[in-house]
Parts: sequence; structure tokens; C-alpha cells
Amino acid sequence: MNRSDRFTLKVLVVDGPLVVQPQGRRLVGGAALFGIGWGLSGCCPGPALVSLLYSYESTVVFCVAMFAGMALEGPLSRLVASS
Repeated sequence: MNRSDRFTLKVLVVDGPLVVQPQGRRLVGGAALFGIGWGLSGCCPGPALVSLLYSYESTVVFCVAMFAGMALEGPLSRLVASS
């Protein structure tokens, strides 16, 4: 392997419009919610868990909200799927 092969960027070229599949919509929606939560709180979930050791009020609120969101995801997904 020569040096130029290590830094080659492969690009997917699509001819025609991109179609977002149903599972893709859920992924994009979840990523958007994740990004909004991260942006509003200013906390990345991983370091926020470690920051719980310092007991900052804002970090505790963020982690409680994050765990509540994870707990509600399953029931809300089933509710939306059944309607």
C-alpha cells in the first residue's frame, strides 16, 4: 500500500433523487432530537454521565431527562406504530 492509497476518499455517486425510506426517517428524526438536546444542554451524553460525579444541578437535570427519554422511547414507538 503506497501513501496515496491510504488517503483516498471514496464517494458514493447517486444518479437521481435520494429517497428516504421509513427507517431512514426515524433515524433522521432521532438524530435531530439528539442534536437539539445536545445543543440546548451543551452536554454530550457520555461526558455528562461522568460529570454526574460532580453533582452539578444542570448535569443531573440533563441525565434525568436523558434517562426519561430513553425509558419513554419504547412505549411511544409502540403507540405511534399502533395508530
